[in-house]
Amino acid sequence: MIFIVGMFIVMGIFNFASQNRLVSSEEDMARQVHYTMASTTAMSALEMAGQVIVLNQSENFRDDGDIWESNLEHGSVSVLMNRSGNNIQLVSTGITQGVTATVIGEYQLRLDGNMPILEGAVGIYSKDLAFRISGSSFMISGCDHLPGVATNPNCDDAVLGIAVNQEDHYNTIEDNLNNNQKGRIQGSEGSDEDDEDFSVGIVENDGSFIDEAIDYFGGMVDENVDGYFNVNDETFLGSHTNPKVIRVRNGGTLRVSSSDSGSGVIIVDPGAELDVRGNFTYRGLIIVQGKADLTRGNMHLYGGMLVGGEEPEIQIYESSLDLRGNINIRYSSEVMDFLDERFSANSGNRRLVLQQIYQ
Repeated sequence: MIFIVGMFIVMGIFNFASQNRLVSSEEDMARQVHYTMASTTAMSALEMAGQVIVLNQSENFRDDGDIWESNLEHGSVSVLMNRSGNNIQLVSTGITQGVTATVIGEYQLRLDGNMPILEGAVGIYSKDLAFRISGSSFMISGCDHLPGVATNPNCDDAVLGIAVNQEDHYNTIEDNLNNNQKGRIQGSEGSDEDDEDFSVGIVENDGSFIDEAIDYFGGMVDENVDGYFNVNDETFLGSHTNPKVIRVRNGGTLRVSSSDSGSGVIIVDPGAELDVRGNFTYRGLIIVQGKADLTRGNMHLYGGMLVGGEEPEIQIYESSLDLRGNINIRYSSEVMDFLDERFSANSGNRRLVLQQIYQ
């Protein structure tokens, strides 16, 4: 009798354990299904958030710490943006029936083929060039500077001080400089094997990218200069919070003759002139296809300067670069990244390039 009762007790415990395992198995299966749904939702939201960024559709989802979220029939989803310049991390969290899944994507926001990549603090890509330089009050540095900071640049990631695509231009610059002046052009190693500190190098780029950049920025011009214009408004040349694209068109002269500052892009067309005579600090990109007269000014440029281009309808034209003033041109990747970010917000040519994705 004791044996039979014991058997019933054992069988009851076995059945109870089996039922518990069955319930536990069903719960695990349901949890797995819900996790899969949450994970799929998170992945889909990641892709949707990327489209929102690329298409620039939301004022509330552009900066570091912004959250894009949506409530769904079976749960909810949210995407947190961690952003540093054009480096973006999206943390997407999907929730289904209380089960949470997170997917993380790391991206770079890029502009297709329009923002020029600088090979030097000054890049000269003109077929014909009038280049003048004198004295030792100038500084052209391809080391990477923080905006507005002349000291302690990062020279490990330097570009050339001056990049040229014509050997004649290289010879013109080298022949017109003494050793002291050559030491005022700094950056990565140039083309002179006997003088590694002379940062002027010959590059292979044909300069067509400059014309592409002009076409791109030409669609975002804030101010056109057609005749003679003397800057007398401190907001005319843009600011860090409101960078501008200024275009000096054929026959126009943009004169800076007082203590001015600005930020953005200045385009000097063939037949136009940029005339700097005052104290001028600019954070941005200056593109010269006409004349840049910097002989009488005290100019500090953080960003870069491009001279020339590849005009298909103009076989030969002259760009003039006169650096006989107190000129300081310092490359700044931070300025270029800033321009890329700010002006790409006005363009449909944005894309996210996936670096990695993980859960």
